[in-house]
Amino acid sequence: PSAAAELVVPKKADLIFRIQEFDLALVQKMHKQIQLSRKRLEEILHRLKDPRKKWVDQRLQLDDLTQRLIQRMQDRLVSEHERVSWRTENLHAHSPLQRLSEYKEKIDKLRNNILKLYELYISKKRGACQGLEARLKALSPMAVLNRGYSIARTLPSGNVIRDADQVGIGDGLDLLLARGNLKCRVERKSTDGKTDL
Repeated sequence: PSAAAELVVPKKADLIFRIQEFDLALVQKMHKQIQLSRKRLEEILHRLKDPRKKWVDQRLQLDDLTQRLIQRMQDRLVSEHERVSWRTENLHAHSPLQRLSEYKEKIDKLRNNILKLYELYISKKRGACQGLEARLKALSPMAVLNRGYSIARTLPSGNVIRDADQVGIGDGLDLLLARGNLKCRVERKSTDGKTDL
């Protein structure tokens, strides 16, 4: 009978070995699940980038364009001034006082036109930047949350819920609000007009 019992009841060493195998497999599976959860969290954080960065980049680009425009305008003014100086010298050499007065008026008009065009350009760019800023603020995840929406995630994995079929009755949820978050449990759900209790 003891030989038959040995065949039916596994040896203690075999049981310990199998338990260790299961323990190792469980640890590896948990480690893999933790890595997947971290990866998902990084993806979510990557998607929720601060929209102010884009606004700041566009603001810097506008400042750069403004500086370049100012430099070009100043270069053009210097060039025009040099041109006028040359012509003035030429006129003084030939003494046509009437033409000199006409050229001075032309330069003043050009300068005024350039300044008006510059102010108009800056005004348009500033308006466009403000429009982009308003659109960025409206698209900000925090702006959406401030309008009363929330982001529902499963517990403990933290997966964003887009479909009622992703959760079951009794599952835990984490609701991210504009200020704070809520831990909830699913009591019932509805899919395509059908309610599960």
